[in-house]
Amino acid sequence: EVQKVKLQGHSTDFTCLLSHFTGMAWKLSFALFVFLAALLYKQLQPPAPRIVGSPGGPPVTASRTKLKDGRHLAYLESGVPKEKAKYKIIFVHGFDSCRYDALQVSPV
Repeated sequence: EVQKVKLQGHSTDFTCLLSHFTGMAWKLSFALFVFLAALLYKQLQPPAPRIVGSPGGPPVTASRTKLKDGRHLAYLESGVPKEKAKYKIIFVHGFDSCRYDALQVSPV
């Protein structure tokens, strides 16, 4: 009977230890998963945009003027030379287009 009690006590200690180990393994596995998910998320993010005209950024390729608040406004001149022009027409494009979307009219 004494041996049975010792075996049962040992069995209970082993079960408790196994339960504690599996709980710890679960926590470590979850922490590793969160860490790897964070690394993957960081790798999938696009790089920060480069500012036009800044060191390492793309070059300025358009005619532009500086506004009072420090921003730049790019523009495109087209049509007849200034000396022959009778009218000045300014085409303002919408949000989802660019300066190249202006209607190209040939001189008459």
